[in-house]
Amino acid sequence: MASAMQQVVVVWEWENSHRRWRPYSPQVVQLLERAFSKGLKSVFLGDAEPLLSNFSVNITTLRQLCDSSDRELVVRRQFYLPSSPAGRGAVWQWAGDTPGEWHSYDMDVQCLVEAVWSLGEQTVDVSNVFAHLPYIINFCNLTQVKKTSGFVRQIRRAQQAAYPLTKVPADEFVFQPPAIEEIRRPPATSKKKEKDKKRKDSSGTKKLMKQLTRLSSRIADSLDPDSSPAASRQPSRRESADSAATAVSRASAVSARLAGGGSTRLPAAAGRPPARPPDGRRLSVATISTYISQSSHSSGRSLCLMDTSYREDEVTLEQLLLMYTSVVLPAAGCVCCICRYQLAERSAYGDDLVIQLNGCGHAIHLDCLRAMVETTNQVQYLQCPACQAIYGRKIGKQPPGRMSTRRLPIPLPGHDCDTIEIFYMISPGIQGPEHPHPGRPYKVRGFPRICYLPSNPQGRKVLRLLEEAWRRRLIFTVGPSHTTGEEDCVTWNGIHHKTELHGNSGGHGYPDPGYLERVTDELRRQGVE
Repeated sequence: MASAMQQVVVVWEWENSHRRWRPYSPQVVQLLERAFSKGLKSVFLGDAEPLLSNFSVNITTLRQLCDSSDRELVVRRQFYLPSSPAGRGAVWQWAGDTPGEWHSYDMDVQCLVEAVWSLGEQTVDVSNVFAHLPYIINFCNLTQVKKTSGFVRQIRRAQQAAYPLTKVPADEFVFQPPAIEEIRRPPATSKKKEKDKKRKDSSGTKKLMKQLTRLSSRIADSLDPDSSPAASRQPSRRESADSAATAVSRASAVSARLAGGGSTRLPAAAGRPPARPPDGRRLSVATISTYISQSSHSSGRSLCLMDTSYREDEVTLEQLLLMYTSVVLPAAGCVCCICRYQLAERSAYGDDLVIQLNGCGHAIHLDCLRAMVETTNQVQYLQCPACQAIYGRKIGKQPPGRMSTRRLPIPLPGHDCDTIEIFYMISPGIQGPEHPHPGRPYKVRGFPRICYLPSNPQGRKVLRLLEEAWRRRLIFTVGPSHTTGEEDCVTWNGIHHKTELHGNSGGHGYPDPGYLERVTDELRRQGVE
């Protein structure tokens, strides 16, 4: 007895080097499906997409072949529901590292995202279904947050041609996203969290004073050699109205002790005026509160609380927090952009202290920021996970090379001055610990690279910024090629250059009236200004 047939969407996909299935475009799939239905053995993909003119697919062996190399890729014919984005003519994409660059999610991930979005959910934790993708997607602001680092990218739902329909036996496998109950995060109902919730004080001032008291106790325990473990086990008492002065006094005294290096004991009673550092400046609540990591993450040496002078190769996370953050009270309803918990709740990584980055004003959990910095190994600087603003000196992953310049006595199109020629040269080498695959060789394609700027005041300013970016290893990086997809290549790092001297036929030359402003903004986003 013949089995019943069901209508499905067919998508042809190829497997990349990370063993993930990437869908061909709808136009290529239409070509492949017609050839499959006619029993053809091979299809040239350039007939549907000119950029793929060097590639063909052997339908019999399900292999993609390349005319310019011997590399073969596995191909498959996969089925999805008509309600999937493939059937609706939609595609979910995430923003690349350069403006205007968008990459499509794997089709099974798109099906999951589309299903959750159609139900009106606000967020979805993709890692609950695909463990290798540690991302939380927020449909309210269309962002993707990486859980391990807090890095934020924009996402979008774009329109494209729908994939073709076909009919298959009902018992044949068709990908279906899991039920919504399987991907929703279960609410936190542990006794410990319930107890913590009951202890929250409704008064913002009292809560801040509690934080200051805890801060001073942590620092005092780390500095006072005579502190008794038994004393720390004494039952805590609820802070009274007078304890605010005690908290500020104790924290200020600890700060002064850190600054002066002396052995003054902490005051035992309230009512004494707050101590001051030797230079006579008064410590504010925000300044004291930002110095919160001396006891739990001590670097092994004492630091002056008010000393912000440091060598660039010795900067610590504590100094970055001191210079660029302040403790604030969490605003009602605001969410930490790293752990996605309410700021008024405990962080997913520990404490409930909330800090604000002084420049952009975004607030996050302190322990979330600490976990992000430690995970990404970016101790030289802080980067806001919400707006990507840089605090400190960002150092990139550019391999060693040479940058030189010279002046050409000819004008660029659209300019009436001489031209600055920039020469970049990087030779093949071995990846270091900061690169994606330490120990492997990295490849260089298209070097030396020659770029051009007008020799006017704005062009010379951009040149100075590019020279500083080169010293900070920010011009290039190591990763997959943006044009060929080849792994372990030296590629541009999101700072656009003009590589055409005469004309702008390829979009990489002049005239381009807004280029100097755009590249200045790109350098500013890298912390170079």
